[in-house]
Amino acid sequence: MKWKITSAIFCLTLIVPIATSTPTQAYTQFEPDSVHDQNSKTTVYTEEPSLEDPTIDRHGVTWPIFETPRHHFKDITFPMIIKDSPDLRQFFFSNEFQYAEADSTGYFGLQPMQPAKDGHRQVSVRFSSFNENAAPVDTDLCRPGADGDDGVTCASDIPFTPGAQYDLTLTFTKEDHTFRGKVIDTVTHKEYSAGAYRILDETAGISSTDIESWHEDYRRHPQKGKCNSKAFPYYEVLLKRPQATTEDGTKETAVFKDLKLKFQDICPNGDHSSVNPDGTATWRLGFK
Repeated sequence: MKWKITSAIFCLTLIVPIATSTPTQAYTQFEPDSVHDQNSKTTVYTEEPSLEDPTIDRHGVTWPIFETPRHHFKDITFPMIIKDSPDLRQFFFSNEFQYAEADSTGYFGLQPMQPAKDGHRQVSVRFSSFNENAAPVDTDLCRPGADGDDGVTCASDIPFTPGAQYDLTLTFTKEDHTFRGKVIDTVTHKEYSAGAYRILDETAGISSTDIESWHEDYRRHPQKGKCNSKAFPYYEVLLKRPQATTEDGTKETAVFKDLKLKFQDICPNGDHSSVNPDGTATWRLGFK
């Protein structure tokens, strides 16, 4: 499916400045699949149970706002710090973007998960396109299709340290119409490929106006009324200000300006998220 609300999910909404246009709220049910572990170089297959209560919206969204929305970006970086997270698959913390001069979207984010077989903590990296003309370039990490529809999905697992800053960088190369993703652990300075795909149309880069950050409780858990640390463990994620480069080389930095809490009908005290005075935003979800 192409970024439309088709399933229930936790909702939180943050807003970062990029322009005066209204960002497209595009959500999708996250599908379990195989991923490539960049630490062990093996493919890990996972199963995620389908839980009840599919009628409640479980997304949280925020829009980064840049001051000069007229430009296309040739790259954008989303700095994220997962300060606290249980070792299980429940939430997807992601960033969505629109392709310039193309009516479609992509996303790039991190998903906490269970430890690897050797015990080290890890996080799943997801980098996808919902453009019907997208084709994998990195065939090790990417496959055709996105959430059962046209597009490309790239997935891999990388080592994870709570509190470390991970820079998710998306780069567009105009000459070959290729979008490449990479994740940099700013503590260890290690760089991990998130995959690459090509869009075979007139895409001009990354739109500077249709960018949003969101979280998704893709397992639809907890059920309404079951609000405690066992059913809904605590997550805390700091979204630092996204940075981008325009076609002419100008560097720009976005600011989060607004936050909307949407899943209070499930757990009234389960969301203490905020927009911070320095233009960053923090998602605080669940119970300790």
